Amino acid sequence: MIKRTEITVEIERLLIVRRNGRKSLRAFCEFCQNETEMLSADRAALVAQCSSRAIFGWVALGWLHFTETDEGLLLICRNSLGDLLQTK
Repeated sequence: MIKRTEITVEIERLLIVRRNGRKSLRAFCEFCQNETEMLSADRAALVAQCSSRAIFGWVALGWLHFTETDEGLLLICRNSLGDLLQTK
């Protein structure tokens, strides 16, 4: 007779993101037609608990609103990220 043992593990996670006292970056989102907080791809990945590659993929699919700075930095609209995470 074979005995089977099943173990269940529950993990709870709390993520706190701080910006070292800097104010959040706010900019006009052309898609929302509203001023909103804009996140770097890395910060958006932290908020969404996914990889930066996933963020770039979602941008390519048109699932996230974005803009680019003159230096080429991709900025993600926090509103569109929140909307996407609610539909997941």
